[in-house]
Amino acid sequence: MRAPVPRIHNEYLLMKESLMQMFVMHATYGGDILTNVLAALAHLVGWLI
Repeated sequence: MRAPVPRIHNEYLLMKESLMQMFVMHATYGGDILTNVLAALAHLVGWLI
């Protein structure tokens, strides 16, 4: 008979998962900002030249 998994462990796993999702979301968001900034810079440089 298996011992039940402690509730704290389950909550820890859920927390870890949500933290990972948050991290991935922020990383994607940061990447989008970087892409937009680079695109704007390229546009400006192209306009100046």
